[in-house]
Amino acid sequence: MTKNLLISALLVAGLAVPGDAAVARERSFDCMIRDLRVNAERFFVRCHAEWRGLDIPPYVRDIQYYSVPYSQTNARFVFELAVEARRLSEPLRLIFEDDPEANPPGCAETNCRRIIAVGLGD
Repeated sequence: MTKNLLISALLVAGLAVPGDAAVARERSFDCMIRDLRVNAERFFVRCHAEWRGLDIPPYVRDIQYYSVPYSQTNARFVFELAVEARRLSEPLRLIFEDDPEANPPGCAETNCRRIIAVGLGD
């Protein structure tokens, strides 16, 4: 399986959102992963605030953390692509829920949002 085909397959699989999640407003941007952490309930990525010419939209300037609860259908796919993006030093396209009420447990209202899906590559 070619790399682009694998990435496409993972992205499509990653687009599945739990049936009970109400998506109020999706946003996206390219995140250069600074940290990748896991705990008992969720994992999260922390993005660099600025990175070599990446356009960081104003709506994410104060949001550095993006999280996925393990209970989310696509959590494994999101995690695998985040690890791959970090390994390749490539930006990860984050598609996230802009409403802090949709945040996973432990994801702060002021600086964290729930990841809905991710993408890697062109």
